[in-house]
Amino acid sequence: MIPTVTDVASSETVGATTRAPLLRRIWPYLFVALLAVISSALHVARVTELSPVDETRNLDYMVRIYDEGHLVKLGDRIGQTAMRLEACRGIDFALHGRDVDPPCSTQHFSARDFRDDGYNNAVNHPPGYHLVTGAIAKAATLLGISTNPLDPGRLVGGFWLAAGLMLALFAGELLGISRIPLVAAATIYALAPDALGSAAAINPDGASVFAGGVILVAALLWERGRISTWWLALAAAVAAALKMTNFVAIGIVVLWFLTQAYRQRRDPEPDRPTSRRYLIACGAFVGGAVVTTVVWLGIASVRATVDPLDLQSNQLYYQPHFPRKPLLEPQNLFAFFPPGGQAFRAPVLTTPVVSDISLISGWLAAAALLANTLRFSIRDRLSTLAACSTCLLVIAGPAFIIATWMANKVVFQPSLRYSLSAIPIVIVLLASLVRGRTATVGIATYAAVSAAIILGTLIF
Repeated sequence: MIPTVTDVASSETVGATTRAPLLRRIWPYLFVALLAVISSALHVARVTELSPVDETRNLDYMVRIYDEGHLVKLGDRIGQTAMRLEACRGIDFALHGRDVDPPCSTQHFSARDFRDDGYNNAVNHPPGYHLVTGAIAKAATLLGISTNPLDPGRLVGGFWLAAGLMLALFAGELLGISRIPLVAAATIYALAPDALGSAAAINPDGASVFAGGVILVAALLWERGRISTWWLALAAAVAAALKMTNFVAIGIVVLWFLTQAYRQRRDPEPDRPTSRRYLIACGAFVGGAVVTTVVWLGIASVRATVDPLDLQSNQLYYQPHFPRKPLLEPQNLFAFFPPGGQAFRAPVLTTPVVSDISLISGWLAAAALLANTLRFSIRDRLSTLAACSTCLLVIAGPAFIIATWMANKVVFQPSLRYSLSAIPIVIVLLASLVRGRTATVGIATYAAVSAAIILGTLIF
């Protein structure tokens, strides 16, 4: 039977109607993903020098997995690929008391001519980030898309960030938060200079927003009975395998589940898991993360060929006595509050107006945590999440100092970028405060202005 004009028109109308609801459902995810990938790509294009935040070491870690077929160990020095890229691209040595690297024209580099005598000090990081990022970078070089592993490896960071932001949006929707505030909050932190800088360099911090999103979404799906408890252990193992500082997000959710267990024991709600099940879920989170971390540290310790204190970077921070004084210093006590900063920012993003935007975004993160905490109610899930986040972020700085001292007798100042896994939680909490048309227009306007400023700075 030959279709009539009316049949064709009806079919086209149905197709358009089907596509419209789909577009309405997915546009927030497409928007934040494109924003993250594009802004990261712009950052990679503008910032050709290597980041002094151990990018050379993490690049070497990533390259050796696929070029030499082994994981770096304590005692290994950086290889020729990483040394050549650092020498030819340059690096901000002002932070490390050095002036120059060997010239790019050097035929064969000696690792001892580089920072820290060329030792690879990224060896304690679990290999999850390097395995994934390195695979894509290696494929790009083999296919002739790139002549080096640095640029494609950096570009992968935009996809890590995009995935983390999309998970934050999904978590917000599971909690019943309006989409426009969620998109605005995600936009603010997609382009926050410090989160963006971490995503645009080869460093496992670039996957921390993704790790935090995985933990938060897994917790919410488990509460709704959509995944089993084993998935919680797997989510925690994935987060820990990317970087151990992702314990920040794991710790927040575990504290949150403990408050839910207490609430269910006092005044149970029939549509929520029982107190016992919440405690089992906490055990799954902790177990998955701790087993992954202990196994990797054990492997790293057995494979080490030198003492950790043989590294100059450790010798500088050696502290034989328990570090009582550093624990209460303000820069350490509030090192992770509010979350999302880092010690180094590329020169292109150190303009006064970008610094102002970064400061305001930090205030908004603090406001999201504190405003929700101040209306604390054991029956209010968002206020308990905020209270647990605030508590954990305050104690995490001193906890980091104690952990590093116990491991190697060294005391490092905690870096703000170690708290990036809490960003998805901040996005959800900030969006939850936005009520009414005026507040929605306000946060959307600020998000648009901050995006225009950051993107304009990167482009022009």
